[in-house]
Amino acid sequence: MGYVQSERFWDERARENALYFVDNELDYENPDAESFWRRGEDVVERMLDSVGLSIGPDEQVADIGCGVGRLTRALATRAGHVYGIDVSSEMLGLAKEHNPGLDKIEWLHGDGRGLEPLEDASVDGCFSHVVFQHIPDPGITLGDVREMGRVLRPGGWALFQVSTDPTVHRPPATSLKGRVKALLGRRDNSAWWGSAVDLDDLRAAATQAGLSIETLLDAGSQYTTVFAKRLPVATSTVAVAIVSWNTRDLLDRCLRSLQPSAERGVADVWVVDNASTDGSAELVRERFGWVKLIASEENLGFGSAVNLVAERTATPWIAAANADIAVRPGAMPNGETQHSVFAFPTIPFTLLLATGAFRLSRRLADRYALPGHWDSERARRVPWAVAAFVLVRRSAWDEIGGFDERQWMYAEDLDLGWRLRQAGWATRYEPRAVVDHENGASTKQLFGQELAPHWQRSTYGFLVRRRGTLYTWVVALLNFFGALLRYGRAVYRATRDPARFADERGAYGRWVLVHLRALRGRSTLEGFR
Repeated sequence: MGYVQSERFWDERARENALYFVDNELDYENPDAESFWRRGEDVVERMLDSVGLSIGPDEQVADIGCGVGRLTRALATRAGHVYGIDVSSEMLGLAKEHNPGLDKIEWLHGDGRGLEPLEDASVDGCFSHVVFQHIPDPGITLGDVREMGRVLRPGGWALFQVSTDPTVHRPPATSLKGRVKALLGRRDNSAWWGSAVDLDDLRAAATQAGLSIETLLDAGSQYTTVFAKRLPVATSTVAVAIVSWNTRDLLDRCLRSLQPSAERGVADVWVVDNASTDGSAELVRERFGWVKLIASEENLGFGSAVNLVAERTATPWIAAANADIAVRPGAMPNGETQHSVFAFPTIPFTLLLATGAFRLSRRLADRYALPGHWDSERARRVPWAVAAFVLVRRSAWDEIGGFDERQWMYAEDLDLGWRLRQAGWATRYEPRAVVDHENGASTKQLFGQELAPHWQRSTYGFLVRRRGTLYTWVVALLNFFGALLRYGRAVYRATRDPARFADERGAYGRWVLVHLRALRGRSTLEGFR
C-alpha cells in the first residue's frame, strides 16, 4: 500500500469513527469519550514507567502518529512543547477540535515517508504507541526509526512500540466477527493489519540512525516496546572496542598504548570486560577514567562484546581489539611479524593445502597468504584478517551487521571477512600499522597452550553456517586425509628418531582427530563456535 492510499484509509476511518479506530477496545456503537482520554494518560504513564523515563518541562517531544491527539494531550502536561504528527489530515482536524487552547502543541501533517516536517536535531524525544504495527510495509517503519535519529538532538530519547510478531498481521478466517470487520471496511486491508519488523533489522536501523537501544520489552510480541538514546555526534575517527578477560596487566599496557590517540581525539576507547575475576574492570575504573567501560556479568565472547560498542558509537571506523595488544606509534617491531591474514577455507584452497601442491607455485602460495610463503612487508588486499586488531569502515560494518554472535570465540573474524567479501568489500593488509600482540593471553587460560585445534573447530562451525553441511564435510575429508598423510610420515620418522619426532607425531595425531570429528551432523557442527 502506498502513502496516498494509507492517508486515504485513515481519513476514512477518522470520518467513520475516529475514537474507536484510535482505541478499538472502546464500544464501536457508543465509544466512551471520557474513558478514551483518561486511557491516553494511562498509556503515556505506563510506557514512561516501563523504562524509568521522565519528561522534563523544557523538553520538546514529537508524538508520531498522533491521531486525534489523545497521547499528545498527555505528553503536553509534561513537556515544554509537543509536535503531533500524523499522515491523516482528517485525524489532525479532529485533534485540533478536541484539544483547543493547548498552545504547547503544534499539529503537523506528515507525508507517511518520514518525519520531514521536523528539522534535524530539533527535538529531545520521540514517542509513539500502537502506530507502527499498523504500517503495511516494515521498510517504512524502519525508515521512521532512522528519521528519529535525524530529528533527535544528541542525548535525546525515543520511546515507541513496534510489532515483532508476524503471525498477528493476517486477516482472520471468515467468521461472524470477520464479516463485521469487513462491513467496517477493515478486512483484508493492509493499512489495518500492518506488519512486523525483524529485530535484527530494527537494531541495524537504530545503529544507522545513531541510536543506542537501551531497553527492549516483550520481544516477539505485537507490542514490543523500544527505548533508545541518540548517541552524541561522533568527534573521534575510530571507536576502539577492546575485549578483556582476565588479562589485567596486558590490558593496562594496551590502554596506555592507546592513550595518546585518545588524547588527540582520534580514538574513542571502550573496554568490554567479560566478567574477569582478576580486577580488570576495577583497573579501568581506577586508572583510566577516559575509557568507557562495559562490565558484563557473563562472558559474552569476542564478537558479541565488540557489537555492544558498535551499537553505542557512530564513528566512521570501528576497531576490534584484544586486550593483549599494544599499538605502536609507527615503528616495526623488534620481534618477528606474526602471521595475521589467511585464505578462506574453500575446497580448492583446502585441496592445495592438504596435498602440499601450493609448494609448486610461489605466486599461488603468496596469493593464498600461506604462512612462510608470502611477503609480509607488502601492503595488499587479502582474503581476511585476524581480529586481534582489525579496523572496519562503519558503512561496511553496518551493511553486514557486525560480528555474527553465533561465533562465540574464534573464527568470528573469518566470518566477518567472508560476509564483507560477499557484500563487495575488500580487506587490506597494511604493514605500517603495527601492534604488539601477546598471542592467546586470554584463550590459553581457557583452552590450554594448543589453540589451533579450537580455532579449526570454530572454522567448521563457520563453514556449516555459511556453506552447508556437505561442503563442510568435503573440506573436513580433505583436511583429514592431508593430516593422516602427515601423521603417517611423522610415525615413520618417530620410529627412527623418537626424541626428535615424537612431539610432531602427537600433534598430527591430534589434527587427524580434529578433522575426523567434523564429519558429524549439522546440529553438532553448529555447536563448534
